[in-house]
Amino acid sequence: SCEDGDGKLVCELESSENLDLTAYEPDADLEEKIRPYAEEAIAKLEEPIGRLGGTWDGLGDFYNQQTDTMDLVLASMIDGGTRQGATASDDLAQLGIDHTDVDVAITNAAEGDYIAHAGDVSIRDIYRMCEFPNDNLVIPMTGQELKDVMEENASERMAARVLNGRPYYLTKGDIYTHLIFGGINFRYDMSKPEGERVVIEGFENGRPFDPSSTYLVVV
Repeated sequence: SCEDGDGKLVCELESSENLDLTAYEPDADLEEKIRPYAEEAIAKLEEPIGRLGGTWDGLGDFYNQQTDTMDLVLASMIDGGTRQGATASDDLAQLGIDHTDVDVAITNAAEGDYIAHAGDVSIRDIYRMCEFPNDNLVIPMTGQELKDVMEENASERMAARVLNGRPYYLTKGDIYTHLIFGGINFRYDMSKPEGERVVIEGFENGRPFDPSSTYLVVV
């Protein structure tokens, strides 16, 4: 028994090993008990929750070019963050922030190969697009802080090479810390030295960029 005289567990793990689950047959009785719940869950995953219309670019190089798929993810983050901001208007006002709508979204791409296309969208598609169920966090950042983050991304996670007169854009390092930005109109000029590669023209919501102003960023 793993219990002492008072009924408390006194077990200690002495050893462990990883087993290859493909070498084992599932327990048939347990499988039958689980099956109805699994089928119900799968049906919910595949149930349409929305529909994408129009034409989608079909591009999957999420880090080196703007794509409709990541625009969709970032726009949904901005929408959700803006709804969060609306419930915190008093707190934002105390911080000297004069608006509640989110200006910028920052994320990284999922490892999956899902590309948005016209038609129904299910919860399964959402998980394929953003496979980690993280939370949105809205934070205030000055324009200079935002630009510093973008400059670091351009220096640490991006590279450019010229071959036969044609530029090629590459990523370096791991994908988990390579950032993608939405809601901000900008470009990378990889011919410039580190710290001077980000050219910001303004925000999609119409606000001008000011290094000393404070903006709302959802991550």
